[in-house]
Amino acid sequence: MFWLVSAGLLIAALLGAFASSITAKVTRFNQWPADAAGASLSFIRPADGANDLEQQSYEKNAQLELEKFGLKRAPAGQVGRIQVNVVTGNGTRNRMYQEAIYRNNLVYHPPYRDAVGNVFNGFWASDL
Repeated sequence: MFWLVSAGLLIAALLGAFASSITAKVTRFNQWPADAAGASLSFIRPADGANDLEQQSYEKNAQLELEKFGLKRAPAGQVGRIQVNVVTGNGTRNRMYQEAIYRNNLVYHPPYRDAVGNVFNGFWASDL
């Protein structure tokens, strides 16, 4: 049982390592037409990504969100009134971060009484 749980946790950790985040960058903002409800929409597809599964999944997500505003997909082969351009990329970027390392570990010295009877309060001090 232990090995089964360990294997499951290892697989979950490996799959989590391959997950990537989705970032969106909107490059154009246009005034939404007043009579856009019920209009048709079509996607502008790049020539090299016409059959790309990632491109299709992002288009599907965009279509579902735009359908909430009353738009509908144009029939195949027709250009919709509103054209949507979804561009995907898988470029990588190296980032370097610098972190300061502090080695000032504090240790608590508890209160104590000396041989004469004087009481000294506890205090925090560096362990160096």
